[in-house]
Amino acid sequence: MTTPFLMQFSVRLVQVLLERDHLEVSPGSEMRVAQHIAATLHGSSMQSLVSLVIKALERCDDVEEFYIGNEELKDLVTDLGVTG
Repeated sequence: MTTPFLMQFSVRLVQVLLERDHLEVSPGSEMRVAQHIAATLHGSSMQSLVSLVIKALERCDDVEEFYIGNEELKDLVTDLGVTG
């Protein structure tokens, strides 16, 4: 379960991570990865957004590799218009 905002954010985040070569996913799994991120964000309120995104990427079976650290992800999220 998630919200439209979290899903829209997660889809855009996955797009940007892929465009900037920060993320490798199984072919055709981009939407599943976004759904996994959105679901992780939806149920959690005690951790930072960056920590939750990293956790979601680590735990998603469709993510083959990701190449981004906390600070760079924080900057990217800020560029997307979301802070936290």
